[in-house]
Amino acid sequence: MKKKILYYVIGLLAAVGVFLLGMSYGSSVLKPIDSQVNKVDQDVQSVNVLIDDGNKITGFTTTDTTQQANALQALQQVTSENNIKLDFDASSPMGAFVKQIGDKINGQGDKYWQYWVNDSQPMVAADKYELGGGETILWTFRKSAL
Repeated sequence: MKKKILYYVIGLLAAVGVFLLGMSYGSSVLKPIDSQVNKVDQDVQSVNVLIDDGNKITGFTTTDTTQQANALQALQQVTSENNIKLDFDASSPMGAFVKQIGDKINGQGDKYWQYWVNDSQPMVAADKYELGGGETILWTFRKSAL
């Protein structure tokens, strides 16, 4: 009986050893060694875009950084990919002004499109707000608090 328990304990220790060896081997294999691989990983970012039109909130996730350098470009990407009408004026030197998302147009019911990033309202236009990745951008159609 003691021999059987001893074999069982040795087998268990061997299995744990193999597992730990595999984990240490796997982690060294998974580390990128090419600087180009690191650059590609750094260029990929994911941003959540929420659109609250006053009736419902719709959420989207974007992952293409080549078209997503700022908050407005993230909105452009999700509206384009999901067939949602977007109208904005980019002629102001202060930055772009979003005029319409979907069927909600600025001024309807004294409401206007505003955006928030990670629960804070930026003090710059959306095309001036650079994204770093991982942000949640909420576009809301409501009366201005100011």
